[in-house]
Amino acid sequence: MTVREPGVAGYLGRALSLEMAMVQQYLSHARLASHWGMDRAAQWLRGEAQGEMEHADRITGRLLALGMVPGASVLRPVTPVEDFGALLQANRDREREIVAFYEGAVTYCRRLGDADGGAFFNDLLAEERQHLSEVEAWYTAHTEDGTSRSQRRR
Repeated sequence: MTVREPGVAGYLGRALSLEMAMVQQYLSHARLASHWGMDRAAQWLRGEAQGEMEHADRITGRLLALGMVPGASVLRPVTPVEDFGALLQANRDREREIVAFYEGAVTYCRRLGDADGGAFFNDLLAEERQHLSEVEAWYTAHTEDGTSRSQRRR
């Protein structure tokens, strides 16, 4: 199988960069949560990192199957945070960006008539929507009216 359309290659390369950046962010945030004594949150964040790593592995496999060399070219730095509410907000924002990205990738592939590519990105989209739902549930559980509890204590 070879890639016929450079736009699809671009989406795959960008997807790999986004997923690897999220692995980095979730692992860093897991360490922060652990440092703050939030072991349950740290464990959950490590699980999210693992999920993103699995996405990166699948994208790498697809790139190789298409005859391309994988390369996560630009990783966004970890979003610095000062409290758990900000940590959840940062991850919610990033997950929303990834969902929007995959929605665009699915639409692009469908317009091209690339059913395999569309299905590949659609599967990732469904999983990222689940990640987003989990992050939003944590955010709701740890904030009220969009303000973290630790911010209100200051």
